[in-house]
Amino acid sequence: MKKKRFEVVKKEIKVIKEIKEIKEIKVKKEKKSEKMSGQEQVYTCETNVVMVSGNKNKGNEMCSIFRQIDPSQLSNMMSTIGLDLKEVQPRGKGELSEEAKEITYEKARECYEIVKKSMESGEMKMKGRTLFIIEDSSFYVLGLDGKGPGPLVKFSSAKALIQMANGCESRKAKAVAQFAYFTYDPDEKNESMVTIKLVEGSCTGEIATEERGNGGFHWDKIFIIDDEYLEELGENSKKYKGLTFSEMIDLDKSNNEKNMAKDLISARRIATKRLYNEVIKVFLSTK
Repeated sequence: MKKKRFEVVKKEIKVIKEIKEIKEIKVKKEKKSEKMSGQEQVYTCETNVVMVSGNKNKGNEMCSIFRQIDPSQLSNMMSTIGLDLKEVQPRGKGELSEEAKEITYEKARECYEIVKKSMESGEMKMKGRTLFIIEDSSFYVLGLDGKGPGPLVKFSSAKALIQMANGCESRKAKAVAQFAYFTYDPDEKNESMVTIKLVEGSCTGEIATEERGNGGFHWDKIFIIDDEYLEELGENSKKYKGLTFSEMIDLDKSNNEKNMAKDLISARRIATKRLYNEVIKVFLSTK
């Protein structure tokens, strides 16, 4: 047992070293980019629901999911702006799941400060009261004592996750998607403290012994979702049993499926459904 735990600790240390190297490379790239950019950017919020992300297509992706949930929804209800938010790291002072929430909150607080300052300086334009949304995700190898890597998963390869699971008695895992959000009204006095709320979605499964499939991203190649979530797929559920998310995507693409099964049962889908029903619909109804 001690030997197994020692091997797990060695793997955790290796992952931390990988994270440090990646962060150092990222900082160098950011500094180089700042030197090359000599002019300040003006951000324009094209809609009253805004996704804050470096991925310009994120808003369109979210709208696509919203239309699956509610076909009457407009295709251009959300836009995207790419604010430069810091990559917040866990402080190691508590459960990783709680730290993951705090990281998402912190990113949202930083986003609010940037929005507030940008509006005051004229570097941002918006059409009235606007809802800002920040997304983050985490992944937990439940057999590890600290249930890592949690929010650090973005720095861990699929292969590293397999290695972590190999050192545990259980291969169980949990994927979590979180959305933090706040509103900003340019016509009202916005206080230094802002109310930030969070919605979350999660799903459990197992980590495969090897990477399987080509589609998707990151842990999609090694995550096999529990059967209970497949019930959402109705009569088609049996053909996806035991497949990784990547294999599901490959299967759906080969069959020219319009809606990807993975997109209907993932943690992000669960969180997005809550975000739309509990937050966005309510916000739009008050516009």
